[in-house]
Amino acid sequence: MARSKENIIDIARQAEVSIATVSRVVNHRPDVSDYLRGKVQEVLAKSNFRPRVISNRPTHIAIVMEMELPLLEDFWANILSGISKYAFEQGVVTSILFFSSLWAQKVDLLKAIRERRCNAAVLLGPAKLQRQLDSLAKSGIPTILVAERSDIPNIGFLDAAGLDGAVSATEYLISLDHKRIAFLAGSLEMKSDHCNRLAGYKRAMRAANLEINPDWIISHIPLSPTPSAGYEQTKLALLADPTITAIIAVNDSMAYGAILACSDLGRRVPDDISIIGFDDYPNSAYSNPPLTTIRQPMLQMGYEAAKAADTMARGIIDAPPRQVFSGELIVRKSTKICRDTLK
Repeated sequence: MARSKENIIDIARQAEVSIATVSRVVNHRPDVSDYLRGKVQEVLAKSNFRPRVISNRPTHIAIVMEMELPLLEDFWANILSGISKYAFEQGVVTSILFFSSLWAQKVDLLKAIRERRCNAAVLLGPAKLQRQLDSLAKSGIPTILVAERSDIPNIGFLDAAGLDGAVSATEYLISLDHKRIAFLAGSLEMKSDHCNRLAGYKRAMRAANLEINPDWIISHIPLSPTPSAGYEQTKLALLADPTITAIIAVNDSMAYGAILACSDLGRRVPDDISIIGFDDYPNSAYSNPPLTTIRQPMLQMGYEAAKAADTMARGIIDAPPRQVFSGELIVRKSTKICRDTLK
C-alpha cells in the first residue's frame, strides 16, 4: 500500500523543529539557519510531503545576469522585456543581480539570492555560474535557465534551437547559389549558443558538399557580439578571401556591423554580397537594407521563464519546464541570388 502524504506537522516532528521553520523552508524563506534548513530538507527528501496550500506571498525572483562588459545586448534586453511583462501582469517582485565574468567565478550565488530574500531565480546565459547549479538545485529554490541547458534535476531551462536556425540560414543562402559563405562567430569561449550556431552552419555546408574554408570562420575571444565586432570580423573575412559572396552573423548586432564594413570596402548589400543575422531584433526590419535573419522568440522565452519560476515558487507546478523553441527564417532585402549566378 502506498504511503499517504505527510503533512507539515509530521515533517516538523521528524525534523525536530517548529512548524514555522518547516513553513519557512518550504517557502524558500532566507531567515532559516543552514543547520535547520538541512535537517528539514533531509526529511522532505525522504517523505511524500507536498504543500497543500498555495502560498499567497508574492514571488520574489532573482534575475541573475553574467556579463563580460557593462553593456546590455539586444538579445538580453528583449528577454528582460518578457520577464518584466509577466512581473507587471502578476505582481511579481524582481531583483536583478549583475555579475562580471570574473566575479561569477568567486560569488556564492545561493547566498546572494537568499540575502535579497528571493524565493526563485532566473539565470540569463550563466556560463561560469552554471558551476553553482548543484547548490541551487539542492536548496529547493526554483531555478530556470534562459539560453542555456542543464541535466541537473530540479533545474529548468528555456532555450532556442540555435543549431537548427543556423542550418536554415545556411540552407537558404545555398538555395540562392551561394557557395563561399563566411560565418562571424563572435566569441566562442563559454558561449554555447554561438557554438551551436556555428555547428549548424558547418552541418549545412557539409550536407551540401561545400568547402568550409578556415578563413571563412571568424571569431574574436575578447569581443562581445556587437556591431563593432561584426564590422571588424567582416573586414578580416573579406581581406582573407575577397571571393566570399555571403555572410552569416551570430546575431543581428554583428550583422549591422557587417553591412557597414561591406559598404566601406565597396561591396553592395545584397548585390555583391548577402548578409543574414540571427535573433530578429526590433531594429532589424529598419536597417539599410532591412535584414534577413532568424527570428527567436525572445520575449516569449523571458515571459515563460518568469512564469515558470513564479508558479513553481507558489506550488502550482512541481516539475520545472525544459523547452527548446524553434527559430523562423525572416527573409528581407539583405539577401539575393549569388552575383556569380547572375553573370
